[in-house]
Amino acid sequence: MTRRTLGKSDIEVSAIGLGCMGMSQSYGPGDDQESIKTLHRALDLGVNFLDTAAIYGNGANERLLGRVIPNRRSDLVLATKCGIRAGAVGRPGGLDGSPEEIRRSCDESLQRLNVDVIDLFYLHRVDPKTPIEDSVGTLAELVRAGKVRHIGLSEALSPTEMPFTPDDFDDDHLCDDPMDDDDDGDGIDDIEDMFPFDATEWADLDLDGIGDNTDEDDDGDSWSDLEEP
Repeated sequence: MTRRTLGKSDIEVSAIGLGCMGMSQSYGPGDDQESIKTLHRALDLGVNFLDTAAIYGNGANERLLGRVIPNRRSDLVLATKCGIRAGAVGRPGGLDGSPEEIRRSCDESLQRLNVDVIDLFYLHRVDPKTPIEDSVGTLAELVRAGKVRHIGLSEALSPTEMPFTPDDFDDDHLCDDPMDDDDDGDGIDDIEDMFPFDATEWADLDLDGIGDNTDEDDDGDSWSDLEEP
């Protein structure tokens, strides 16, 4: 299996990853035994990038992976997401990118996944009610705490609308945090080192095909209509 370096990080991932959402929701009843066989088979074939989220099956998907990961931890790169609260009957309950929610979600994900650290932890959707500096600053705190290795954002705005890049997270945005300096001498503030992508690659991400004006949440359930099961 071909491996690629994830952005400017030290993470090497398989060119083909495995998104695990469908094992726990959206496509009919799940079959944990078959899903566990699928996960092991994917890892055996060299697929090492597994993606899940706290909201998938309201935690069930992370618990499923937690049954496989402990014996295969060195074989995989683990990505999970936070920032969507669980609602009634397994539906999303709304966006929440607050520091309190991000910290709580990280601790719960670590427990469900049965791991000590998450390789890539990212905000599932940008919460318009929470300043992005607060959300990303909290993600950075989790890196410094040793709970997360790298951070990111999922389905942020298109490049023409995106209000920030990692370059914007300077000392002023992070309350003059002394950790937000170029301590390692690589020419990049340490807060930016936590992102797998640099500012140029970030701006080059073309989301227009999946997040244009037709991709609206017309029914108000916090999922864009193109994502509806």
